[in-house]
Amino acid sequence: MLTDLQIHNLPSNGRRLQNMVTQTPTTLIEPECSGFSVAGQKGIYANLLIDGGDYNSTWQCGVRSRSSSSPSFGFEALQEIQVVRNAFSSEFGRSTGGLITLSTRSGTNALRGTSFYLGRDGNFASKDAFGRQPSASIHQFGGSIGGPAQFAMNGSVGRSFLWGPRLTADWRVDVTNLLNHVTFIGINAIAGSPQFGLPNQANVMRKLQTSLRVRF
Repeated sequence: MLTDLQIHNLPSNGRRLQNMVTQTPTTLIEPECSGFSVAGQKGIYANLLIDGGDYNSTWQCGVRSRSSSSPSFGFEALQEIQVVRNAFSSEFGRSTGGLITLSTRSGTNALRGTSFYLGRDGNFASKDAFGRQPSASIHQFGGSIGGPAQFAMNGSVGRSFLWGPRLTADWRVDVTNLLNHVTFIGINAIAGSPQFGLPNQANVMRKLQTSLRVRF
């Protein structure tokens, strides 16, 4: 198991999640299709969960994100990485291989964030054992920000009216975002834009609707 402290301090080539997972015992990248191989099992037999949710593919070596062989979020979003080789309980069925569980961070009551830059110059990298040229230079930057959660309160009320032995009317009122709270759900991430870093998407504001259904 890798804790939050280990995730942010252990070396990881290119800040790739798959390289971090392979630092746990008996976990390798399957050369055939780049899936997670646990304890010698094929990648398609591993069970990958994110916050308890299924993240498996039945035809891409067990991992949904085929291009990078790992889920598409950075280390800043992770709280814990756990790899179970065997003897896990029946609630984690489906697969005969190992169990890989990723736990993401939860919210905080104060505004917190991180930023990072990763630079790798290909001129300082040696050729591999077969004499091939090293990978090209890379430059990565990014970060994360989190704070108190904002919420929207929704509700509905209804009542049925009986008119005679066979006629019934159902009346219902639904309200969305009763408190009319604003929750920003998108940030402009286009570098160079005048609105860079500013919110560009928000939740639906307060709406009220009513419906009437007659049954006979």
